[in-house]
Amino acid sequence: MKWFKHMSDMHDNERVCQYMYSCKNPLEAYGFYIMMLELVASKVQGNKCSVKYPLKVWYRMFNIHHNKFTTLLEKLRVGGLVQAQYDDSKGGSSLIVTIPKLLKIRDEYSKKSGQCTPLEEEEEEEEDNIKIFSNENIKNSSVDESTHTPKKPPDESKPKRELKPPINPKYNCRDYESWHEVYEMFVSDWNKHASSHGLSSVTVMNDKRKKAIRTLYGGEMQGQSERFEKAVESLVKDDFALGLTGDGGWKASFDYILTAKGFIKYFEAN
Repeated sequence: MKWFKHMSDMHDNERVCQYMYSCKNPLEAYGFYIMMLELVASKVQGNKCSVKYPLKVWYRMFNIHHNKFTTLLEKLRVGGLVQAQYDDSKGGSSLIVTIPKLLKIRDEYSKKSGQCTPLEEEEEEEEDNIKIFSNENIKNSSVDESTHTPKKPPDESKPKRELKPPINPKYNCRDYESWHEVYEMFVSDWNKHASSHGLSSVTVMNDKRKKAIRTLYGGEMQGQSERFEKAVESLVKDDFALGLTGDGGWKASFDYILTAKGFIKYFEAN
């Protein structure tokens, strides 16, 4: 395979997002995943979509410490993005990485150079619009398989709902074009101030936090992104929030500032 095709919004995929924000450095984690895809894709032949190298070769290719390599690979495996298997059968430790999704990718270079058979070209045309990193399989069938009855055609009169962040009424425009950008803004603003004041940094962006962010951003924040950082700046000035006063030693967390009560308290105190 000369090259592999991936969607331009791959970083916004649910599994990829969960993997990235489970790591201390999301951009580093994303780069690790892309490089792993490139290595495996370069070796795809027939039904084979795996690569095997000695562990020392893996560490050298990625140019990172073996502990970090193992950590990132395990997070990819747990997230269902790759399969990893260690092989000690020949006296040395080797690692086999498999990415089954790559088998769905068509080799455009071979097609353009006339190396594909007519059957392969037909298969490529059928799979042109498949998102290989999507968690949903869209079936273009006119029959409901559960009831064996014809499906109702979609109502074209109903407008499609656009899942975009709300418009900032202050400037009558959107600060961000996608919710993923909003999530990154929240994490960046929190970690920038929290880590230097003894509060826990955010490393995981789960569905609960995403829902809380969307609710807060479209509600109390009124789509105005600068409001969140102002609230965080106010919070890190409060000794109680930093756990410096009180008997229990309670400290404010990212989840606390995402609540309407926590946000309003510190935003209005700014």
